[in-house]
Amino acid sequence: MLPLTLLTLLLPTSALPLNSHPNIKATAIPAYNITSFSAGAVILSHRVYYRFNVSHTPNQPPVECSALGTTLDEDLSSIPQTICGDPSTSKVSFKWTRHEDGSADLFVRHEVEGDGDSDGVTEEAIHAVKKNETVVVGSGQLAHRVYQGPEEFSIPAFRFHAS
Repeated sequence: MLPLTLLTLLLPTSALPLNSHPNIKATAIPAYNITSFSAGAVILSHRVYYRFNVSHTPNQPPVECSALGTTLDEDLSSIPQTICGDPSTSKVSFKWTRHEDGSADLFVRHEVEGDGDSDGVTEEAIHAVKKNETVVVGSGQLAHRVYQGPEEFSIPAFRFHAS
């Protein structure tokens, strides 16, 4: 199975992958386009939401991604890999990873071929969310963190397959 963290092998500022796995080939593909991105902790509910559309294939309609999670501190907590769109047919998923410094990563994955085994082909894209793009609004018991970065952005993407 191809690991979900293949993009961690890439330098954030590099257009070419630095892949230390000689049996996995990485190829740059057109960027994924993210639209209508929103995320936030829901006041006094211990819930957090993520919602956006991703266009991962040219000339295809975007796929809607959303998740509802739990947060004990009204922050944008991490969300595990979550299927986008119709779970019975979608091969697109995303994950939100919150870092201790307040930054986060949005990871989008598309299973192109196979079922995730070693012969499968995946496309992966990761977007670094700066800590100043998530801010605390409100005060006292009404304080909660929301995403205030761009609602639309492109993420460099790579196709991974066994060589």
